[in-house]
Amino acid sequence: AAELHVNSSGTTQIRMSAGDASSDSRIEFYQTTSAKGFVGFNDGTDTMVINYGSDIDATTGLHINSSGRVGIGTTSPTRTLHVEGDALVTGVLTAQEFHTEYVSASVVFTSGSTRFGDDTGDIHQFTGSLLVSSSTHSTKFDTGHVIFPDGSQTDPSIRFASEGDTGFARFGGDNVGLIANSVAVLSATAQGNYT
Repeated sequence: AAELHVNSSGTTQIRMSAGDASSDSRIEFYQTTSAKGFVGFNDGTDTMVINYGSDIDATTGLHINSSGRVGIGTTSPTRTLHVEGDALVTGVLTAQEFHTEYVSASVVFTSGSTRFGDDTGDIHQFTGSLLVSSSTHSTKFDTGHVIFPDGSQTDPSIRFASEGDTGFARFGGDNVGLIANSVAVLSATAQGNYT
């Protein structure tokens, strides 16, 4: 049976009131003689807190401030949800915009596929360079340029989806060529020689 059971026919409310305007109002949880956590109001951070451990002022746990902002790992959230540290989302994360606030910030996709846009009229803008790499090739989209690897006669750097051995490659110094079925059918040099 419950040690404390409060029952009412209407709204049921329990009030905890601190003795002055600069004190906490909280419930502390113990297991035998060890403090395990707090639920309550922290006057020092002016937040409602759900916290694990023996220190209600610790930045761990969940903190809700007077603006309704929720902080996880921080006592002073600056956004509606502010996570200080790593976050793992195993479901769908939906956002109207995605911002990184640090110049050196990186977005790393460790697995799976990424799709940008859902309409042919969508425009995706990149400031700086874009490097696209696979296990064997890399292509760099630089300001005003597209930089391809040299490729070879059997592995063209610019090739077609249905025929991977047909396309264009650089054969050597100032020498580019057209390849069909891994055969160099046309080679051009900077001296104007065609073979």
